[in-house]
Amino acid sequence: MIDLSKFTISELCQLNKLVVQEVAARRQSETLVAASKFKAGDHVSFSSREGEIILGFIRRVNKKTLTIDTYSPHGHWRVSPEIVKHAPKTAKTPKDAWSDMFLN
Repeated sequence: MIDLSKFTISELCQLNKLVVQEVAARRQSETLVAASKFKAGDHVSFSSREGEIILGFIRRVNKKTLTIDTYSPHGHWRVSPEIVKHAPKTAKTPKDAWSDMFLN
């Protein structure tokens, strides 16, 4: 373990800056890897904050998010690719997607 008491405040501030930059770079890398698994037109699903399964298709792969048009009146969403899963093309309802992804 590093003994931080040996560092000056200036050194600690510089170390903090480097750590924050590294965390940001790793998160960006993880997002890019996750987004690379999808392309426009893919049928996908994800869970909303309320736990509802949302189905749709990818309209656009953005730098940090996926733009998803839904099959329901939910409209479109911009979602982090880390929480999105591929859904079968036959799934038109959340129940269909859940059954196809987890029961088959």
